Amino acid sequence: MKFFHIIASLAIIVIAAAEGEKHGLQYKCTSFDLNKYVDAPMKRNATVLSADCPDVNNRRVNATLDLHQCIVNNHGVLQWRDKGNHNGYQCALDIPPNKKDPISMRCYMPGSSDTSQIDISNGIILLPNGAFGCYENIGPSNVFPW
Repeated sequence: MKFFHIIASLAIIVIAAAEGEKHGLQYKCTSFDLNKYVDAPMKRNATVLSADCPDVNNRRVNATLDLHQCIVNNHGVLQWRDKGNHNGYQCALDIPPNKKDPISMRCYMPGSSDTSQIDISNGIILLPNGAFGCYENIGPSNVFPW
């Protein structure tokens, strides 16, 4: 009987995890961009994510978040960590055509010709006001004026 409860519990966790992935940023937000609002001289090292996302009232909000606050360079590998300052450069978003696949960011790493990639779809949370957040960091958000 105990074995049955363990199997049933694991099945519930797997179903919940599958449902949770449907709530990644790629399902809720549109018009993803990296460094859209960054001036040209700063673009080489910047990683400011922006997208149009819904708030709890289903209004469209422009959300932004500086990913330097959330991601570190751990020996050439991008990883999630508070107060990141990852120092990658020439970063770009990889946005797959299928929404079930996560959006990732790829950056060249200092001292290497290799890039490192990190899943940003599930590393960033969408707050009730439509803003992006990671750890204790909350990016600015503006409701569209329509």
